[in-house]
Amino acid sequence: AQGASMLVYQHYPRVNHEVFVSDLAAKLLEKTSASEVIAIRPRATGSMYFLIPQSKHRAAIESGLTNLANRWGEQLLLSAHTQPQSETTPAPFPIWSQGMPSDHEISIEREHYYLETNGVTLHVVQAGPKDGEPVFLLHGFPEFWYGWNKQIDALAAAGFRVWAPDQRGYNLSSKPHGVEAYRVGELVRDILGLIDQCGHEKVNLVGHDWGGVVAWTLAMRAPERLKKLAILNIPHPAVFARTLRENRRQQLKSWYVALFQIPVLPELLLGGGDANGLAMMMFQSSNPGTFNDADIAQYTKAWKRPGALTGMLGWYRAIGRSPSSVMPGGDVRVHVPTLMLWGEKDIALDVSSAQPSIDLCDDGRLFTFNDAGHWIAHEKPEVVNAHLIEFFKETKE
Repeated sequence: AQGASMLVYQHYPRVNHEVFVSDLAAKLLEKTSASEVIAIRPRATGSMYFLIPQSKHRAAIESGLTNLANRWGEQLLLSAHTQPQSETTPAPFPIWSQGMPSDHEISIEREHYYLETNGVTLHVVQAGPKDGEPVFLLHGFPEFWYGWNKQIDALAAAGFRVWAPDQRGYNLSSKPHGVEAYRVGELVRDILGLIDQCGHEKVNLVGHDWGGVVAWTLAMRAPERLKKLAILNIPHPAVFARTLRENRRQQLKSWYVALFQIPVLPELLLGGGDANGLAMMMFQSSNPGTFNDADIAQYTKAWKRPGALTGMLGWYRAIGRSPSSVMPGGDVRVHVPTLMLWGEKDIALDVSSAQPSIDLCDDGRLFTFNDAGHWIAHEKPEVVNAHLIEFFKETKE
C-alpha cells in the first residue's frame, strides 16, 4: 500500500477546534501522493481537512476521525482529491491510538540557531511558522531546550513561533566564568536580547523551575515586552522568599540549595560516571515512566559538555551569594495575564506557595494537579499543551 503524509489535527480539551486552518491542508496537499481529503465542517467555523493515506491503516484512521466528529456533534464528509504521484516515498504514517494522534506524532521541523545576546551566545531551537505569534520556553535545572520536547511541536502546530533557548551555562550555550555571571539580572537580560531579535514587541513567555524565576522577574521588570506569562511549578520570587523563611516543609525540601553552594563537591556528586547523580535525581523525583533511556541519553550528552555542570550550578551559587538579586525594586505585582500550572507532588517546591503567587497577579489563574509533580510538562504533556494553547489563543471580549 502506498503511504502519504497527513495533516494531523490534535484535539485539545477546551481549545478552539480551528487550530489548524484549511490553507495548511492545502499546502500539505501539494506534497502528497494520491489521497483523499476528509473535511469536518464545524457549524460556524468553516472546514477542517484531513489527508487520509491510501494504506492498510486508512479504515482505522477514518474510524478514528468519525469518532472525533461525533464527539463534536458534527458530520464527516468524504471527498476524493487526487494529486500526482510523488517521486519520493513519504514517511510511514503513524497509527492512531483510540482515534487520537499523540504529540510525538506531529512532525514539525526544528531549526537551530546561535544568537548573540547580552555578551553571550545562546543556542536556540525554533519551530513553527516564522510569522507566528512568538512563544518563548525557558527551561529549568537540570534541563536544556529538550525539556520542552513534548511542547514544541504542539505549540508550533497550533500556529505559534516557538523559541526554546539553552539558557547560559547549559548545553550548547555560553558558559561564562564566575558566579556573578549567573545573577538573575543577567539571565533576564539574555532573554530580553532574544526578544529584541524575534521581530515582535511582545511575546508569550513560559517558564519552569529556574526558567520560571527568569520569567517571573522579566514580567516584573519589563512587562511591556510580554503579552502573556505562563508558569510551571515555580512560585513568585517574593512568595518563595517568604515561604522559605516561614515554612518548615519548604526548608526541608530546599536542603540541596545549601549543598550546591559548596565548590567542586556538587559537580563530583552529580557528574560522576555518566552524570549518574543527575539521572537518579530525575528518575526519583518524577512519576514512573516519565523519563526513558533515550531522554536520559539526551540529558547526559548536555550535562557532560565541558563546563556545563559548573555553569548550571552557577545559578544556585549566584542566588546564594545575593538572595535579594532576584527581586526587582518597587512593584512586585505582575500586570500581564498569567497562567500557573502546578503538580502537587513536587518534591522540591511546596504547593502552598502556588495560590499566594497567583494572588500577586492582576489577572491570574491557577490549575493544580494531584497526579503530577515537578516535571508536569513531561508527566502531563497533553494537558499542559492544552492549557498553554487555549491561554495564548484566548482574546478578551
